[in-house]
Amino acid sequence: MPQKRSNARRAARGLSVISFALIGACMADASDEGTRKVGQVSEALAANSAAAWVLFGNENVLGLTVCFENPDTTNRAFIRTTVDNAWPAVANIQFYGWGDCGTGTAAIRIGDSTDRGRAIVGQPIANVRDGMLLPRLYPNLNHLAYTAVHEFGHALGFGHEQDRADIPDSCTMTLTDDAIGQGEVDLDLSNTPDPNSVMNYCASNPPTLSAADIDGVQRMYGSRGAKSIRFGDTIGLQAHDGRFLGVTTDGGVITQGALRSFEMFEVFDPTSGSTGALTYGSVVAFRDHRDTFLSATDQGGVATVGRRQAFENWTLVDPRNPSNTAQIDVNDPVAFRSVHNDFLSTEGGNVRQQPWQQAFEVWRFKGSF
Repeated sequence: MPQKRSNARRAARGLSVISFALIGACMADASDEGTRKVGQVSEALAANSAAAWVLFGNENVLGLTVCFENPDTTNRAFIRTTVDNAWPAVANIQFYGWGDCGTGTAAIRIGDSTDRGRAIVGQPIANVRDGMLLPRLYPNLNHLAYTAVHEFGHALGFGHEQDRADIPDSCTMTLTDDAIGQGEVDLDLSNTPDPNSVMNYCASNPPTLSAADIDGVQRMYGSRGAKSIRFGDTIGLQAHDGRFLGVTTDGGVITQGALRSFEMFEVFDPTSGSTGALTYGSVVAFRDHRDTFLSATDQGGVATVGRRQAFENWTLVDPRNPSNTAQIDVNDPVAFRSVHNDFLSTEGGNVRQQPWQQAFEVWRFKGSF
């Protein structure tokens, strides 16, 4: 049941991305028939960077298969249309299938509930029986629409907006049994909470995405219309294994499972101070939160240094076509070539330079803040 939130809020801001998430069950009470308005909050999406899905190889669209455990087809088409008109309509996401689960495998397996929804948050949902529950047979379609969009938000790795640390006191809604395994919301995709987010229990249960929801999902998975990266943007660099390039307190360079301040870099133009869009072939420098630069050291090492010279310059290369000079967007694959003509590479959390091997040297920009 809904309970007043305590003064001890999560250390998070948010569309919230959730860290170390297992299950986030969203128990929307059917008695309010899809409308729940408890106080007014005043703006967007919070996420769990560790739960976010990873694009592999040269993919630039997240494709997830969906199936139904119950062979009854009632409201399947309605759910599919509602969801497709939300997240995939604005971001590089595509949901496939939507048939019977049977004995096959699927990223999202939907079971039936009587009046509430529940979903495992992010990648751990993959092929879990009843990993998502929807009130498919509930007579109020507005309630079903809201619940479907909300639960698919969880499946994509997004947490509850009202669980941000900076949510106004006027928002007192929380569901203690709804945040099972939600984990820490560690990546705020907006500067302030969103009163209209589909992930916010203090909103009026909208079945559509708010403007900030749209911006947040595009920051995580890229825009359907492509979201460019520009010099001056602060971004995360996601490796082939889903981990993020990060800086340790002593200036070392490793990869981490979550995207936080230690894993954020400003994209700096080392030649002319441009603020234009990045393209393949651009030469860039990466400045971290300590105002040091990512550097290609001798003998294949990678570190951070306080000065910026040639060793801190990296050339952006398209791993699919090295001669490509097109604009780079969020989620596009990219390789970083050092002045030693080796590539930024990671394996098992270790970061170094090495010759091109077509796997460990592929990265993707995340964010664009």
